[in-house]
Amino acid sequence: MGREEAAIALAIVSAKPAEHFRTTPGGYFHGMVAKAKTGDLHLNRTIWALRDAADPDRRRKPGKAGEHDRAGGAPRA
Repeated sequence: MGREEAAIALAIVSAKPAEHFRTTPGGYFHGMVAKAKTGDLHLNRTIWALRDAADPDRRRKPGKAGEHDRAGGAPRA
């Protein structure tokens, strides 16, 4: 995990309510680091889920993976 991914992971941990964690936020972050080491950490999915949870009216329409670009969720031409 590089510096940018670590910063994003910390931002994700800080955005979650305390009730989300089974143990502690540090334990959750440790799990994210372990997943990053094995290539199983997918921060983009978490970011999209946080965005959708924060603004349900702006949810992306279901579709094929990769159908939306990262910047604004607009369909690719």
